[in-house]
Amino acid sequence: MATALEPCPFCHSTHLHLAHSGLDYCVVCQSCKSKGPHQESLERAIGLWNETSVRLGDPSLSETAAGEPLADSARTGPRYSMARG
Repeated sequence: MATALEPCPFCHSTHLHLAHSGLDYCVVCQSCKSKGPHQESLERAIGLWNETSVRLGDPSLSETAAGEPLADSARTGPRYSMARG
């Protein structure tokens, strides 16, 4: 069953690559080199990438109920790192 990848949550590019290192999978943006979390299953790696892309794309989800932005330390969920060239 094929699952579509959401655009990069950081640069909004659709130039994405599914990386497999033998033990795990992750999604990598070919434009800004952002990486999703490494997961044991391809489906989980794609699911976390898509969840983050949707969450970061929705401004209402990045604020508290009082309308104040969340501090980075208060955010939950997967964290992404920039791949080094």
